[in-house]
Amino acid sequence: MIKKYLNSAETPAEQLLNIRDALVSYIWKGVVVLAIFGTPASVSRSLATGWLPLYTFHISLAAIVVSIFVFREKLSFSVRASVLLAIFFMIGVVGIFTLGILGAGLWWLVISIFLVSTLYSLKAGIVAATSSLFLFFISGYGFVNGILVMPVDANEYVTQTSSWITFLFGASVMPVIVFLAIAMFQRATASLLEEVHRQRMEMERMATHDQLTGLLLLNMAQDRLQMALNSAHRSGRKVALLFIDLDGFKTINDTFGHEAGDHVLIEVSKRLVAILRDEDTAARIGGDEFILILGNLNDSEVISQIAQRVISEISEPINFSGKSMFVGASIGIGLYPDHADNAEALRRVADEAMYVVKKSGKNRFGFAQKCRDDGSNNTSKPDGLQPQH
Repeated sequence: MIKKYLNSAETPAEQLLNIRDALVSYIWKGVVVLAIFGTPASVSRSLATGWLPLYTFHISLAAIVVSIFVFREKLSFSVRASVLLAIFFMIGVVGIFTLGILGAGLWWLVISIFLVSTLYSLKAGIVAATSSLFLFFISGYGFVNGILVMPVDANEYVTQTSSWITFLFGASVMPVIVFLAIAMFQRATASLLEEVHRQRMEMERMATHDQLTGLLLLNMAQDRLQMALNSAHRSGRKVALLFIDLDGFKTINDTFGHEAGDHVLIEVSKRLVAILRDEDTAARIGGDEFILILGNLNDSEVISQIAQRVISEISEPINFSGKSMFVGASIGIGLYPDHADNAEALRRVADEAMYVVKKSGKNRFGFAQKCRDDGSNNTSKPDGLQPQH
């Protein structure tokens, strides 16, 4: 029932208006039921009390309620809400000035306060509560000082079955309907807030994650790299940046199509993530280019083992539509602080090392050379070039 008010094609403000409209419509249905069944019960009291102006008021109000309900589709939300609150308020005021605390007038005023606060604002609810309290004090003052007099004998009134039935409708049935409607309103509003939060999180994720593979984009990877370097600077450990370029990916795209290429990228991403520790980072930074950020390392031997495992995992066949496809990986590795002392330089030397690997035979890994102060490398050939085993 709640979900039908949450149309993703509408803005949150429009959806909230739909929820408020549903709340008012729900209560209107309850008011009509009360008018149809409660008014006869109220009028039946005339058999014991004689005809009172209160009964004329109830009949007239019931006629107005039914008429408005029939033509409700032609009325705006603000009109239906305003009329509903006016009816509740009038019933309450007439009730407390006619029967005092023996009637259900106070209940109707309390319900009015709840609705005003829910549909409009807390400030409006406070105004409604203050006004109701003021009228209640006037009513009490009038009855205590004899200015107001009950039109019937109180003892006789409370012994009439019709009086209790009327009170049941006014003080029990209607509040239950209103409270259920408000509960529905709160659930729908909570669902709307959850949906808005989900959309905001999705937008944030889209801004930081690759839509195809789910890996981080370059901007977030750069932040992660800087964090890893800061940590390594404090601990005296190393950070490895692995710059990965897939070998043979263009051939797969040309031969099997872009859908097959996308499947390869997704599968490679899964394999990279499976290799990494929770503290490491994988990112897709281009068409078939990836980087891995490995922090909290002691020596290059461990890094060589990880790089070799990356090559081995990526080189495993990838199944797509009953066909086995194969890609390789050329990996350039930059170490902090061995090859560079900042994030930009580390990425540059790892990138250059990867290109040297591709020129030397592909499907291998190689370490970069130390970056000089002018930003260039000591040599164009990476250190420790390793073929796939």
